[in-house]
This record gives sequence, structure tokens and C-alpha cells, in this order.
Amino acid sequence: MNLNDIPTAQTEGQVMMYHEIIEKYNVKTFIELGAYMGGLTYDIITKHPELKVISFQIDPHELNSKVVGMPQIIIGDVFEQSSIETTRSAVQSTDGISMVFCDNGNKIKEFDTYYPLLKSGDIILVHDYPGECPVEFVERVQTYKDMEMLEGYVPVICGFAVWRKL
Repeated sequence: MNLNDIPTAQTEGQVMMYHEIIEKYNVKTFIELGAYMGGLTYDIITKHPELKVISFQIDPHELNSKVVGMPQIIIGDVFEQSSIETTRSAVQSTDGISMVFCDNGNKIKEFDTYYPLLKSGDIILVHDYPGECPVEFVERVQTYKDMEMLEGYVPVICGFAVWRKL
């Protein structure tokens, strides 16, 4: 699928649901782990200009020319300490809800690394269910006392799993 003439790994339905979550929960900060070509980042920025957006991409050569040089795109590995600290700072300084979107290629490690940074009410979404986000992982997170799956977003239907920190 293309968003604003930029290829993306998301389906049209998924993108509509991401926007719905942003609007329904009044998200103030959107952090994308794994921009790929930047299609989702560009779409989020253009449709929600009020949002603070941070998008990490390890390989700058994959980025579409429309997003190269955008200040919201940070070139770096999401597991580097600087990326983690950038996210921690953005989440903690957000007056309202932050949403972390795990889509960099190691979804379980991304979730395990970034979930502890969330404040109460913040949202974390893991793309590619089932597959890179296996059923067993979702079942594990369902046992966390400080996380709840967002109602209305069934992973097997949506192709992603999404939780809110209590």
C-alpha cells in the first residue's frame, strides 16, 4: 500500500485504525520504532500536525525522498541507549498520552525495551500479528497486571496487538 505516494508495510484498514486510536485516546506523542520508507510517519504528520512525532529508522537508504531530512525522523537503532533515552524523555515530558508503535523487526524485544518507559494511560502497539508478534507473546502480555488490551482491536482481525498501561 502507498500513503501519499510512499510505500508502507501497513494495510489501509490498519492505518485507519491507527488514526482512530490517536483520535479516540487523544494521543499527544507518536513514536514509531521502524519507519521503513517513512509512509506511516508522513501520513501521521500530515493528518495530525498537532502531534509530536518521533520515528526511528536504522537504514537511511530505505527512506523515501519525501521524508529524508524531516526532523521527526531519527537515524539510529531503536536498541541504542540514545534512542531509548530520546523516547523516555519524550514520553515523560508529554502532558497526555504517548503511543509507541513497535514495527522495527524484533517486536518482542522492542515491546520489552519500551513498555517500561510508558506512563499510566500510554499506549503501545505491536504490528504483524500473528507472525513477528506471536500468539504466545500476546498471551504473556495479557498476564501483566499493569497492561490492558484496548477494547475493540482484536489482534487476529487487526493484524496488530495494542495495549494501554494502567
